[in-house]
Amino acid sequence: MFYTRTMDPNSLQSILRTISLGKPSYPEMLKIVHYSRSIAESYLLHHRASVLRLCEINGISLADLATDIIAEIFEKNKENRFVQIDKFLDHLATPFNNIDVKILQNEFQRYVVLRARVQLARTYIQTDSAGAKILRNLKIHLQKSNVLHAVEDFRGYVIEPRNGENQKLLPAFQLEVFEQLLLSEIRNKADIPEILDSLAGVLCRQTTYRRSILLFDVVQIIKKVYLVLPEEDITVNRIELTSEEIEYLQSKIHRDIEEKIITKYWIKGKLDKKQSKILSETFKEIMTQWWSGDGNDTSIAKITRKNFDISTDEYNQHYRPMIEYLVNQAKQQFASYLEKDL
Repeated sequence: MFYTRTMDPNSLQSILRTISLGKPSYPEMLKIVHYSRSIAESYLLHHRASVLRLCEINGISLADLATDIIAEIFEKNKENRFVQIDKFLDHLATPFNNIDVKILQNEFQRYVVLRARVQLARTYIQTDSAGAKILRNLKIHLQKSNVLHAVEDFRGYVIEPRNGENQKLLPAFQLEVFEQLLLSEIRNKADIPEILDSLAGVLCRQTTYRRSILLFDVVQIIKKVYLVLPEEDITVNRIELTSEEIEYLQSKIHRDIEEKIITKYWIKGKLDKKQSKILSETFKEIMTQWWSGDGNDTSIAKITRKNFDISTDEYNQHYRPMIEYLVNQAKQQFASYLEKDL
């Protein structure tokens, strides 16, 4: 992993406990904020080249970016609660009081890295929306490619041959040379699979340089191609999900929501087994409308009242907070999927 600052796992557990009780001291908060900041900065430094370039474009420093990440993690609500920390503790697979301290520390590190990834993705999308769309499409087609794939190394994400013959002992591919070779192949192509075929040819034929190139650099080169193509020829200006991705997302989100229904409502006695089953089916119906673009607050209330055979008052008092929480969780998962690894 990438972490530089250390913290005793028992100390981390103690601080998280006082935060959950709403009674953290200033020294405790200072300690966990510094620890979290160290994790975030170390992750960003792991992607040093692309992150520093992104910071330069936005006129911010790496420390500024890390500060934004920490500000979100330690966000407070009107009741002075650390809402994101509460959510983190609430979503642990093992109850907080029973979890091993080292597992808790690992989970917290993963959580901070996840928030860093999301913030990095948001910053990139805000800075370069066209590049973000190209990147998203590249990743979709790289997953299907039998020749190339995207992997993570000390530079960040790179594209290299799947057969592992990237010639690591050779010098890095000079960007100017690579760009000239790739542009000569793809100037009249606007289709990402065709571009990847050309990219594979350039990399696999190479004997002077390492057969790998930064994903970020490939995005910028493709943008140059689209700048000279007629508007109607550009086929990458939308973020599109394949039918396989949509099916996977629907299945995964529903499984995760079912688990939350069991752990948050059934096990804790807020719903009985029959009600939990109805809530699961209700959520599935709500999500079907959401995916089709027809879902809204009115339709959600109508579906819930119909399935549970309840009044509007009972829906508002008892079921509405549950449904709104679950729908929000689903939307966050969907957003995170679109933003991941940008």
